[in-house]
Amino acid sequence: MGLRRLNAGDGTAAKNPTSAEKFKAERTGRPETSRETLREAVRQAVAGADDEKEFFTRLREAGLRVKVRHAPSGDALGYNVALPGDRNRHGERVWYPGSKLAPDLSLPKIRLRLADGTAELAAPSSAGGRAGWSPPARERRSATGIAERAAVLLDSDDDEAAAQLVGVGELLDAIAQTSPAANRAELAAAARAFERATRSHVRAERADTRALRSAARGIVQAGDALGRGEDGGTTAMLVSTLVLVALAAARWHSARGHAQQAHASRQAAEHLRTAYRQAAATPMRVLHDQGRALPEARRRTPDAGRTRPPSARPCRSRAYKQMAGRRRPTPWSPPSPRPSRQATTPRPSCRRPSTCANSTPPRT
Repeated sequence: MGLRRLNAGDGTAAKNPTSAEKFKAERTGRPETSRETLREAVRQAVAGADDEKEFFTRLREAGLRVKVRHAPSGDALGYNVALPGDRNRHGERVWYPGSKLAPDLSLPKIRLRLADGTAELAAPSSAGGRAGWSPPARERRSATGIAERAAVLLDSDDDEAAAQLVGVGELLDAIAQTSPAANRAELAAAARAFERATRSHVRAERADTRALRSAARGIVQAGDALGRGEDGGTTAMLVSTLVLVALAAARWHSARGHAQQAHASRQAAEHLRTAYRQAAATPMRVLHDQGRALPEARRRTPDAGRTRPPSARPCRSRAYKQMAGRRRPTPWSPPSPRPSRQATTPRPSCRRPSTCANSTPPRT
């Protein structure tokens, strides 16, 4: 019948596009609705942003129309975004509030995320790799260790694990917008799928995401990465680590009955696997060519031609040679146990000597 079982929801999912929005996207030739495009753009703008001003600046630099709602005191209450040229039948611009794009994209929720900051835990760029590496390669190398720690923290308490999921979502958004064109589509699909896994009824109120947000900020500021050299190798390394993080997130959600979030995590893991194969193709081909260029003897014996450092060479002092030339004593072995004596069966005693055949006849 073509029926399938749906995963039970918990009321934390983003609003799906309406039928009118889908028909409009088909009529205008867009691959997705305006709501979905704006949701992804806002997520990428908040990934690693340092403050509210930088967040709105990123939205405008992405080409979106931004309208901020202010209170009489001058404080910002919320924001609306729109795509250029997206208008209704009356010629008016179609605005979407942040809270209508996703529950965690409202301005109060974004402020809570920005309040953690990123500068305190930002590691120096030179600590993430070699001195000759490009900034994207160094930032990806540094983010790999942070992602590994996030996978470990998913086994901790619920508050800490929920915070790590939010940070991993920002890290995926940062990678998706700065990766090479060859695997950018799969990484963007992984980020869209994992976005559902970052929201549940478990609140991360007593935990922070500064380490992951610092990694996302460093990746965004480093710029676009190339698909070759150290950029491609570190991208593949980071993506392979994120596969494990997505699987750990699926296990965490499944243990708590979050069916939709667990399914979204598994979908993200599949997209990340495909992205890893794409990102690792060029580095693996380069390593294969380098191995083929080696001499035949070197290829068969990898250790041929290598010299051990002086610290690794064995000692050959005079005392060592004298000790080595002496005859070693025979190792001591415990003596074998003596055989135990056989227990002899005592002869039965006669109670009546007169009737016993072995007894001496009495004297008369």
